[in-house]
Amino acid sequence: MATPTRPERAATLILEVAPYWFGINFLAEGQRQLEACLAAKPTLPNHLKGALRQTLGYFAEELGDLPRARALLEESVSLLRPYPEDIFLGWALHNLGTTLIRCADYDEAVKSATAAWDFWQAKGDATGIAAALTSLAQIARHRGQIRQAATLAEEALKDRTGWWRANIMTVLESIRYRQGRAQEARTLLTQSAQLHEGYGSTTRLAQTLRYRALAALMDDDIKSAEEDCDQAEKIYQRIGVSRGVALTEMIRAEIALYQEDGPQAQVLLKQAEPPHTVADDADYLLLAGRIALLNGDPGAHQTLQQALRLFSESGLLLGQLEAFEALAEALPEYTEPWLAAASQQRESLGAPVPRIENRRRQRHKLIVCTMIPPDWPQALSQALDVGTGLGRSVRFSPGVSAPLRHL
Repeated sequence: MATPTRPERAATLILEVAPYWFGINFLAEGQRQLEACLAAKPTLPNHLKGALRQTLGYFAEELGDLPRARALLEESVSLLRPYPEDIFLGWALHNLGTTLIRCADYDEAVKSATAAWDFWQAKGDATGIAAALTSLAQIARHRGQIRQAATLAEEALKDRTGWWRANIMTVLESIRYRQGRAQEARTLLTQSAQLHEGYGSTTRLAQTLRYRALAALMDDDIKSAEEDCDQAEKIYQRIGVSRGVALTEMIRAEIALYQEDGPQAQVLLKQAEPPHTVADDADYLLLAGRIALLNGDPGAHQTLQQALRLFSESGLLLGQLEAFEALAEALPEYTEPWLAAASQQRESLGAPVPRIENRRRQRHKLIVCTMIPPDWPQALSQALDVGTGLGRSVRFSPGVSAPLRHL
């Protein structure tokens, strides 16, 4: 075996130091050092170039620069393909998958996560297998396949300890509150937050606090939700993750929405710049439409239609359902059958209406029917087509069961 050159030794040292930068949350400094190494060592062999790009892409993902992360990780996978035994290939595939999840490119994310699972399975690496299963669980959660997501996350959690256990628990409990198990989710997210804090995983801690804020909101605990938002936002601001700040501001706006403070919700939403992924932008439009509805804005239904289109195009079934439910309120004459249809679909997914949403509906006397009128598909189609063409232009993802298939 040839003796490593000086540039190769320098690159290897940089890669060995990288976990330290991540551990103490010097992500920007780590990014600078990695970029300097790549720029100064153009003669490095491809396996080192690929490893450097994998680590740099991971840092870019953590800092919220998703387009750059995706480009770097795709380059990394390409460079490392000829080295099928190189451990960095497995992590490049994994990180590319998690970046694609954040970009809402779920078809490609499945390919990367599955390839990562195959890689780690061949090596018999339990940690890598758990990481791949966690990615697949996240994809299933985003697609509204809640039961499948829970099964995958529970399998990933088996026998995991330390940092990885904390990371997987955060994902699992973000699924739990979607299952209507908000109190259980909050308890386990608290354990996860304590582990992340102990390991110094600041970005993961902020993410966990965001999920816990949502779980608290779904559990109708406004005070705790606000406190978690405060902590998460401080962390994101300190480490310079603007997307995290924006997502936290959106939770604040949602809290104001549930308190029926439309003007404050509008102010908070304006502070949350659209976070630049399709899924984030769809969530932003959905929240904007719901706030507009609360404020009596006659254009609310148009904003909700835009959100519905984005959710539909991305295959985000729970988002489609939430937009569909909001549109039911925008067109009151169809509220009861539409909410009944959405409730039926939620039941099939294992994602019941959150407790706080049920309470809000009761205040507004929006009673969900237990029976769907026989003529509702025709009435629904006509309502969506009147003045909007929505019934013709919006299509739900394949496999959506009746009655929503009539869209």
